[in-house]
Amino acid sequence: MARRTIVTYYDDLDGKPIDDGLAQTFEFTVDGVTYELDLRPANADAFRKDLTHWITIAQRQKRDATRRPPVTGTRKRHKTVAGTKEQLAAIRAWAKTHGYQVSDRGRIPQRVIDQFEAAHR
Repeated sequence: MARRTIVTYYDDLDGKPIDDGLAQTFEFTVDGVTYELDLRPANADAFRKDLTHWITIAQRQKRDATRRPPVTGTRKRHKTVAGTKEQLAAIRAWAKTHGYQVSDRGRIPQRVIDQFEAAHR
């Protein structure tokens, strides 16, 4: 027995079925959210007409719209301590005896590491 699957597109604006081969799909992105519309020819023409004003004043981008926008600004990077367990334990012990609150596990705040290093120069 043969099976035949029929896909019927419906216009997203008016809900009417679109004749075979005439569906026009539009994908656009606004505020980082990508939208998709399936429209029949008459509504597709109206959609293009509505966008004409905005398209003429917009700057065309060559990059893929689904990519993340380029990062702007800078973030201060802290040096990291890739110390041994013994080194980290020594920093924690020193910090606790000098009044710093540090956890027994996890990241040691950079200011505590800086103070430890300054005290041991």
